[in-house]
Amino acid sequence: MSNYDKKLEGKERDEYIAKRFPTCVICNQDIKPNAIGWKHGNNAQPVAEGQCCDECNTNKVMPARLQGHYPKMSMSGALELSAQLVRFKKGIE
Repeated sequence: MSNYDKKLEGKERDEYIAKRFPTCVICNQDIKPNAIGWKHGNNAQPVAEGQCCDECNTNKVMPARLQGHYPKMSMSGALELSAQLVRFKKGIE
């Protein structure tokens, strides 16, 4: 913790930490920077309002979006397609 972090107290310190370390609205874990350094997470809709981590985006948000577009798609099919999209994306970066 830096000296600046220690000088802040109460609500001011909590707000500073929240800005520095955003939290996933789905799993409540810190959002970690991805491979290109983006540290603000992903849009969590339609699962929740706010930002989510990459893991929740892959395992919850993307499958929910796919099922929204393809209502007959099973959850297992949506999860598999989501995982394939992530693997494809990682191959490009």
